[in-house]
Parts: sequence; structure tokens; C-alpha cells
Amino acid sequence: WHSYYEIIWIKKCDRMVYINGENIMVKEGEIILVDLDDIHHVDTAGEIIVLHIDPFLISQVKNICQDIFPKAPKDKILKEHTPLRSKIEQNICSILELYEKKPFGYELCLMSIIYDCLGKLQEYAATNHLLEDFKHMKKEDYSKLNAIMDYVNNNYMNPIAINEIAAVVGFTPTYFCRYFKKKMGDTFLDFLNYYRCKKAEELLNKTDMSITDIALEVGFSSTSYFDKVYKLINHQTPKEYKNKVLNEKE
Repeated sequence: WHSYYEIIWIKKCDRMVYINGENIMVKEGEIILVDLDDIHHVDTAGEIIVLHIDPFLISQVKNICQDIFPKAPKDKILKEHTPLRSKIEQNICSILELYEKKPFGYELCLMSIIYDCLGKLQEYAATNHLLEDFKHMKKEDYSKLNAIMDYVNNNYMNPIAINEIAAVVGFTPTYFCRYFKKKMGDTFLDFLNYYRCKKAEELLNKTDMSITDIALEVGFSSTSYFDKVYKLINHQTPKEYKNKVLNEKE
């Protein structure tokens, strides 16, 4: 859950995607459209390319904010071999090429491509009548899951006991575990570990902190446990990922 648009291109390997209460199998080559505040989880096996778009970019046309991407989960998947998916893929490839080469004025060129993406996607959603209010998840469920996400975002760096997170939404620990698994498709511990690993990746990318310091910073009790969980999720150790980042920067 986050307050920016996200376009996810599944380059390799089919995977299960959770969006707003539904689990959907997304095939290799397909593109996922994640709207502002969509509650989602994407299995990270294989190769994916993710484009984050800050809604500030379209703040001057506020009337269309939160009214760009399709609302129902099944409509958020752009199938392979469709004209729109091909156009968005071309846009993403152009963004990657510009970002790699960084010619003079590339920032404005990047923005123009992003605007082109959003324009095409809004036209697609509007002309296919896919912008109606989302009805698949009960308002109460959405509110509770957002409360859980907010709590995790503010406390992931500390130990979080099941009874502690259950109390956030007024559930017993046992009922909370069943509820979270049903709505999110993963156990709470699996989700928390995934979230912590994503926060660790940010530090691996942007800082010179040691692996041990990063593990403790994002809430893991030990480096060995961090290594084990990170490799299970990302199919490489934090050190291997860090070395890959360093090699790409050279």
C-alpha cells in the first residue's frame, strides 16, 4: 500500500498477485496497474520492472487524480499481445534507455513519456467504463487493512508481536492470523519479512551501511536470519544484491 501510482511489467516468470482482496495469476509479459492506495502484493520470483509515479506530477489536473487506472483487480492486468500493453512496454523501454544514457534534458523527456503513459491508461479505463467505484472489498476490510499497513510502516524496525498488531484492529491473535491470511494471501510474518526486505533494499541501494547494521535497522533480530529470509524472497543474499548494485554503479 502506498500513495503513488505503480506500473509493474512482469518480464520473466508467471506469478500470483494480490490486489484489493483478490489473488490473480499474472503471466510473463503482462503489465499490472497499481492505483493510489491499492493494497497489493507481488511475488518477486523472476524479473520485474517497476515504475513508480508520484501523483504530484499531475497535481495541476487534480480532477483526474485517483481516476486513471481501472478499479477492479481483473481490469488492472494488461494482457500480452494487446495494443495498449505493447505501447506501455515501449514507453517503459524508452524510460530505461533515457535513464541509462542520461542525455542533456533527459528529465523532461522522462516526464513526457510518463504523461503519455498516464494519458493512454486513463483513455483505456474511461472508454472501457472501468473507472466506477470499486465494490469488491468491503469498506470495513479496506479500513482495517490500511490500519495494519500504517502500523507496519511506522513500526517495522521494532519487534511486532501478533497480539500487538491484532489489537490495532480489535481482533484476538488467533482471529487476526486467519483474517490476514484470508485477505492478503500470506501469513502476517511472511508479509512483515517481505516488507522489511523491501526496506532493506532501499538501504542497500542508497547507503554504505553494513549488512549487519541494515538487518538491525529494518527489524531483523540477526544477520543470519536476515540472510535466510532475504534469499528465500529474492533468490540471492543481501551481500550478492549489494555487490550487484555496486557493479552497476561503476
